[in-house]
Amino acid sequence: MRGLDTPEVAEYAGARLSDSVRRAWKRGDEDAQVGGGPAPRPPRCPVHALIAASSGWTVGLVLGIAGIAVTAVIVITIVALAMRIAKQAETAEGAVEVVRRQTSGLDGIARINDSGVRILHAARALRKVAVGK
Repeated sequence: MRGLDTPEVAEYAGARLSDSVRRAWKRGDEDAQVGGGPAPRPPRCPVHALIAASSGWTVGLVLGIAGIAVTAVIVITIVALAMRIAKQAETAEGAVEVVRRQTSGLDGIARINDSGVRILHAARALRKVAVGK
């Protein structure tokens, strides 16, 4: 993993390197003594840090696509239900028209009721005459 052992990777991971350490690193002298100690080494797994840092946008993209898919399913369901309701409303409107036509023949009901009342009064009058009161 020599390609990842560079000053740029170490700085990306948060390590601050002095110029002398950087020069020693470029020479390949990993045991260069700077300030009385060994040269700092880059973090052990900078690849994992890079993957973790770059995977955030993919997670966001996947969650965004999933959200859009769920929203599309909900909208499609609502539209399908609205179409069913519209079809049922057309059927109900036709049924109301049929009922209206069937009941329009009852326009003469007032005359029928009037005739019934006259017959009832005539029957009462006949009973009074027959009984004698």
